[in-house]
Amino acid sequence: TFLRLYSFVEYLNVFDCLCVLQCTATLFILCIGETHNLINYVSFINYLSYGVTITGLLYYRKRKPNIYRPIKVNLLVPVSYLLFWALLLGFSLYSEPVVCGVGLVIMLTGVPVYFLGVYWKEKPKCIYDFIACATSVGQKLCYVVFPQIDPAEIDDPSEWTDHSSSRSSFFANS
Repeated sequence: TFLRLYSFVEYLNVFDCLCVLQCTATLFILCIGETHNLINYVSFINYLSYGVTITGLLYYRKRKPNIYRPIKVNLLVPVSYLLFWALLLGFSLYSEPVVCGVGLVIMLTGVPVYFLGVYWKEKPKCIYDFIACATSVGQKLCYVVFPQIDPAEIDDPSEWTDHSSSRSSFFANS
């Protein structure tokens, strides 16, 4: 997809790519009108994604208790964080529903991009040509290439698999 551009690693100059991204961000801020509003929109999206992340953590703690975890914490930490997160998000929705709504709309603009670029597998050739052209222009504009992965840096993939034969309790391996 076109978003592959952001998975590249630049090889000439970071400054060129940063200038293009800064210009894009500046144009977006100009369309919004006020920087304070943009910060509020993005803050709501960030807090929403933090809560979804913690919920995912708790989900995997229950469904795959024996999976490798590089950092282990007491279950009370994510649960208490999630409770405070829900309170803060609820107060935000109550006090500034318009700002939260605009933040949700900004976040949901990624859904059609996902369906058109990732989910839709059998695209017409013209869409593939457009994606290839946009990727090529992005590569030339930002001087980027695909990242090269050193095989020596890859961790043992067996660490990341679930070795449990049966489901164990929610509080196991905390």
